[in-house]
Parts: sequence; C-alpha cells; structure tokens
Amino acid sequence: MGIATLEPSLPLWMMDTMNAPKWQQGAAFLPASISYLIGTNLFGPLGHRMGRWLSTLVGLLMIGVCLILVSFF
Repeated sequence: MGIATLEPSLPLWMMDTMNAPKWQQGAAFLPASISYLIGTNLFGPLGHRMGRWLSTLVGLLMIGVCLILVSFF
C-alpha cells in the first residue's frame, strides 16, 4: 500500500522540483523493489514462527514509520 501511494506521485514531484530525467525517476523505485524482495522472503517464514498476526503487525508498523520518514526528506 505504501508503494501504491508513492508510485503515481513521486515521479511527478521529481519532475516539478528536481527536473529529474526519466532514468532517475525509475531508479527511485529500485530500493523499494529490493526491499520488497527481502520483505517477502523474510516475513513469510517469520509468519510461521511467530504467528501471522504478529508478523503482520510488525510489517505494518515498519511501513507506517517508513512512510512518515519519507515526508521528512
């Protein structure tokens, strides 16, 4: 959900404020893609060990904190 919020707005903001070329707009999503791959491989097995609800809670808290931090940069 966090990436779905940033996907349409981040390239527009980058064009307006930084005059970023298209390759930089695409490269901005590279860390999100890498973290998605790590997160899916981490929280799947973690969900089996500590319970799905607790794993979901930890993941949602992490996403919430990261989305709040995005607004400060």
